[in-house]
Amino acid sequence: ISIFIKLSAAPFHFWSLDVYEGSPNSTTFFFAVVPKIGLFLLLMRICYVGFYDIFVTQYQMYFFVIAVLSIFVGSIGGLEQRKIKTLLAYSSIGHTGYLLLSFSSGNIEGIQMMFYYLVIYMISGLCLWSVYMFLVQKRNRYFNKTNKELGDLALLKESNPMLALILSITLFSIAGIPPLVGFLAKIGVFLTVIKSSAYLVAVLSILLSVISTFYYI
Repeated sequence: ISIFIKLSAAPFHFWSLDVYEGSPNSTTFFFAVVPKIGLFLLLMRICYVGFYDIFVTQYQMYFFVIAVLSIFVGSIGGLEQRKIKTLLAYSSIGHTGYLLLSFSSGNIEGIQMMFYYLVIYMISGLCLWSVYMFLVQKRNRYFNKTNKELGDLALLKESNPMLALILSITLFSIAGIPPLVGFLAKIGVFLTVIKSSAYLVAVLSILLSVISTFYYI
């Protein structure tokens, strides 16, 4: 449970929304992406090296439930959000769900797919946060916001077409739209889940990933 809290997996995710919103931009990316590698490695050592038999026979279903719940929260929670950082927090919760899905499959292909997804997610996150930090906020006596909202991205295509193109491609990749690399990562995760015979989990995850595509676009 303590590792799930650190990963901000649902239903242990509530701290992450406020922390994302209140932290400086330079550190938000760091704790949004980088610690996940160490935490999933630790989880792998516990579940696959230390207690594999117990994990597969007794705990696998709990991991699947938390993974689907994380995808659900990440997909539904972001639909009404206007603040970009909070939107990225919900996105991070959803991606943690996909990583846990791959982890929970109980086979070596699932672990390989988890690390592949993690690398793709890190690169996409780096692109996304870089674009976010490149955007300069308007500041004057009457207009002094601390964080950016979706409205601040309006007409980005007119002011900086290259930045708008990079942001669009990154968001399409994170959403899992073919032929971008994010699509290959997601389909790999779903295939490993199907291979472990968790068909209901796979169907629910695919349906929820379609919902999350709405706010990325």
